[in-house]
Amino acid sequence: MPEISLPTGILLSPLKTWVEKKLFLSTYISSHRAYLRRSGFLVRWHELGFGLHASLALPSVIDNDRVPCVRIAVRTSEPGLVVNQMAVLVEAISAEGVYQDTVAVHKVSNTPTIVALPSVPLRSLYFSDSNHIVQAFNMLHVTVLSVDGVPPTATRPAIRVAAGSFDLLNDRFVQRWDAFWNLGAVDRAIGEKAHWFNFHLVSPKVYYASTDQVPLVEIPKAIMRRVLGRPLCWALTRPWLLKAYFWVPIFIGRGKFEESDG
Repeated sequence: MPEISLPTGILLSPLKTWVEKKLFLSTYISSHRAYLRRSGFLVRWHELGFGLHASLALPSVIDNDRVPCVRIAVRTSEPGLVVNQMAVLVEAISAEGVYQDTVAVHKVSNTPTIVALPSVPLRSLYFSDSNHIVQAFNMLHVTVLSVDGVPPTATRPAIRVAAGSFDLLNDRFVQRWDAFWNLGAVDRAIGEKAHWFNFHLVSPKVYYASTDQVPLVEIPKAIMRRVLGRPLCWALTRPWLLKAYFWVPIFIGRGKFEESDG
């Protein structure tokens, strides 16, 4: 019987994956972390009253967590303050109805206590029968039910958060290595290089209220920017070149992408 060899693709696929991860993975992780920081979980805190604050994690259906889940974190506003027991009502409001979770949290201190909210759906978008884009929910309310057994004097929500999902359309996500990665930070970094060339080659460094106020020394500069700067800027900011400016230093180990502000 003739020998049958395995397809070349099967043999080379692990090597291809290893090379891709070596080249791209650290940059993808940095970009996706910048996206997650913008969500504000454990960074942005909302006041609940009673010396309590809450932070919300609202992942989407393409979150990279193995089991993504909506979560709420609560903490006291002062290091010495401890609440033995508190209860909150979390409501996610959609066009179809209201999702509810009632949570009891014990021994709340200045260290965040994190609780899962399994009844609240992950952020997502889908098309209705009438071909309209529908969000899983668009508002999220948090109402304090009791603190150490004492109900609040007001029953209105302490927190009202707009929790839309249209960032899933406006941001750029890439599926790779069985996960979704947000590359918005990479796109912004590449765009900043185009702004750099435009600033140094095209944009005037001094602006005047009228052409009569422009000194004679600035006129040759303006001519050079128009005649030489603009064509040069156009040539140096071709999309493939901008990507090369960003990726080549990373590929050869001379640079590492980090975005601290998300």
